[in-house]
Amino acid sequence: MAAKKSSLSLEKYLVAKQLAGENASQEEISKYFLDATLAKVIAKYCSKKLFDYLHEKSGEYVMRVRECPSLDEYNISLTDFIKASKTLRFLKITGGVLGALIAAWFFVITFKSENVTYSLILCLSLLFPISVAAGASALVFQFPYLALSPRIRSCIKYCAALKAYSINKFEYWQNLTWREFEKETAILLNNLGIDANATRGTGDKGVDIVATYRNKKVLVQCKKHKAPVGPAIVRELLGTLLSENANLGIIISISGFSVGAHEAASGRILLLEIRDLLQLEKSDFQTMLSKIYRF
Repeated sequence: MAAKKSSLSLEKYLVAKQLAGENASQEEISKYFLDATLAKVIAKYCSKKLFDYLHEKSGEYVMRVRECPSLDEYNISLTDFIKASKTLRFLKITGGVLGALIAAWFFVITFKSENVTYSLILCLSLLFPISVAAGASALVFQFPYLALSPRIRSCIKYCAALKAYSINKFEYWQNLTWREFEKETAILLNNLGIDANATRGTGDKGVDIVATYRNKKVLVQCKKHKAPVGPAIVRELLGTLLSENANLGIIISISGFSVGAHEAASGRILLLEIRDLLQLEKSDFQTMLSKIYRF
């Protein structure tokens, strides 16, 4: 999936799984894990190969988008994603078949040699590199299409605009003060079905939001740090859960979590990035909590 250390996040995977749907394949889940913003719009209409390419190339654009982009603006439709995926699949098969034919031709020529033993050894020694060459030929067929197709170029620009629009919404959260961030997070949790109230900020034992969900006490910490949340904060909240006799702790971060934080979190601490939380609908969030914590 993602190459970054944040890919170790079980919560991020569970969010992706919830967004992808009950019967989604691992391939579909991986799209939401990689980029939920794009996946919510195009995941159903493009292959994993195309999705990965669009995700990568759209990240190279720098855009300022104030309104949600439409497909019409870029002269494309969702059908174009389907057609592009089918074209890539056809080119892959064509390249693979061509590579296999070249390999077969090489075997035939080699076996015509008078020294059969030598020919057999030669063929076996070259079997792996030839198979690799067959796979490479498939990629060679796909690359020009991805690089030169006007349809692909338009799809990339549309995906870049979607990302830019999403980032603008995220920037709203980045520009909040720490106190505003806590209050807005409490509102967001209320919209997701949790009865949440921001604390006054003094004597709160490090807890920013006290909430109730299905008669269970939930303690929430909101972290607007520039660096990922580390394990010390997770262990602190674990101790507070015990002293306050709470059922669940949630840490919501604007900058993600370190590997150590994920390792320190137990079954009673839920680590969520604000980006992922913004993607969830009320039913998605409640279903996720029910499955993990049996609330």
